Amino acid sequence: MTPIIKSINKRIEFVTGLSMEESEELQVANYGLGGHYAPHFDHARVSDGLWIFKT
Repeated sequence: MTPIIKSINKRIEFVTGLSMEESEELQVANYGLGGHYAPHFDHARVSDGLWIFKT
């Protein structure tokens, strides 16, 4: 994790009062000029074979 990302995470923790320990990695998206972002869920079904189980 870069120093910049660590700094961003600390700011998020301070402002929200939440821990970043169990959070997802930071994601940045660029939709370009005129791009559109629609709310959605990122998910996969077990039947898709995308799950990785570690023991």
